[in-house]
Amino acid sequence: MRFRKPTCGAKTRRGTRCLCKPVPGSKRCKFHGGASTGPQTPEGKEVARANLSKASAVINSPLHAETRRARSVKGWETRRKRAKQARVMAAARAMGFSAYLISILERTG
Repeated sequence: MRFRKPTCGAKTRRGTRCLCKPVPGSKRCKFHGGASTGPQTPEGKEVARANLSKASAVINSPLHAETRRARSVKGWETRRKRAKQARVMAAARAMGFSAYLISILERTG
């Protein structure tokens, strides 16, 4: 049996296994959590705790919630626009428009 090189093996965005080599002394690569073990000293842990509370305050602020709502609305509008465009393209194909005309319609949006 052939010797297989060790790989990270984490699940990637595509759903496949990561094929990068692991960081020495770890089972994971540098992209999937192989290098950092977190703060070890009491001072480092205190800094991490302070940073976490700052981030939490920003995320839970009313301004951030409003921004998330605005992004959500924008996403819905984009999806609605694309669905409408898809319906127009399907109707154009059903009517027998040429592929050239349909490609022009798709580019103009």
